Amino acid sequence: VCGSRCTLAHTESGKIYSWGYGRHGVLGLGGEEFISEPTLVRSFEDTLISTLACCSEHVVAKTDKDKAYSWGSGGEKRLGHPDSADKLVPTLIENLPEYKILQIDCGFNISAALVATNKITVYYKFQHYSFSLFGLNTIEDLFRAASNYWHIEQ
Repeated sequence: VCGSRCTLAHTESGKIYSWGYGRHGVLGLGGEEFISEPTLVRSFEDTLISTLACCSEHVVAKTDKDKAYSWGSGGEKRLGHPDSADKLVPTLIENLPEYKILQIDCGFNISAALVATNKITVYYKFQHYSFSLFGLNTIEDLFRAASNYWHIEQ
């Protein structure tokens, strides 16, 4: 996946490599420097990543154990953490419910996780406000409801 000035590669074995311009910690390597060649994101050495999404200044990842991590620019609380601080390494998003994560995605000022409960629920952050949508019965309902806030490729 590509951000505006970085690239992250998700291998078949569930590992992540990143390189490029590391502003705000978007590479997940612990710094903000430019990295010229693919470098293993060591935070996930013992964790398998199943899904990865990247925007211009932040990244979200889903593990095979249905945990979500984010890193990069924390501006406007887009990482899903209680603060707006940049995260230079992948950081667990602790406020997601303990449900199966179906999908993660991110846009310019937003990170999102679609989780399975007895109903489909999406949690997302947009600028300084937190929103939840409840009562969506199908994936199509979710995409229609969310289309005003961020772009998802189906």
